[in-house]
Amino acid sequence: MAARPWPAVLLVVLVLTSGCAGLFGSGEPPGSAPTPAPVPTTPPPLAPGLTAEGVVDAERLTDANRRALDGTAYQLNRTVAVRGPNGTLRIDRVQRVAADGVAIGRLSVSGAGPVGTAVRNWTRYREESVVWSRTRLADGNTVTNRLLSSDTSPYFIGRALPGQLYRAGSFDVTRDTGDRIVLESAAPFRLDRGTTELETTPPRNVSARIVVTEDGLVRELSVTYDASVGSTSVRVRLTQSVEPRDVTVRPPDWVPQE
Repeated sequence: MAARPWPAVLLVVLVLTSGCAGLFGSGEPPGSAPTPAPVPTTPPPLAPGLTAEGVVDAERLTDANRRALDGTAYQLNRTVAVRGPNGTLRIDRVQRVAADGVAIGRLSVSGAGPVGTAVRNWTRYREESVVWSRTRLADGNTVTNRLLSSDTSPYFIGRALPGQLYRAGSFDVTRDTGDRIVLESAAPFRLDRGTTELETTPPRNVSARIVVTEDGLVRELSVTYDASVGSTSVRVRLTQSVEPRDVTVRPPDWVPQE
């Protein structure tokens, strides 16, 4: 018996339903996988604890600077200007550190500042945990002392201050030339203690600019703030720079040889 032809209506239904995937489906070609939704990503670090969004881990960034200085020979230069109603006091300081950690620092005081100072200059030689200090006083006398030191003592500068700033401030971050990264304070902030050899009230209206390398080494730093010395209001500006270089440190002739 001959096969019966399919009704025309059934053929039309088959043709229409075969295209339903194109009308109501995902629109993907047969056999293709759906496009995955974008996954949020964390900005890549520019230095330990630092991304383009700012300081994300102050302790890591502080430790990175310490590690970069450990075992490295360098010279650190620092200038502090303290301006008051009757003039500006200037404190210049140079510290040379050998790769084995032996260091020698020199400080000099000049200017007619808002406060008097009993010290005109000093030289301090640091070896292991001992510091020998020779200080020339404003009255002309010279005093030699044996002191104890630590990483964060005023006799071994350049390590504690960056951490103070990282923890207290909020920073905008930009990439400079080479491996230099610039942090600029986004808004004024406060510190819980002063940053200079002078005893002041806690700094307020602090602004800072810090230049670090990709390994976290602080190459340049500048800080400006308001404070008081006694009852006198002062404006303080501190700048410092670190230059890795070959350094040989020998004890001054006034340091006793054991």
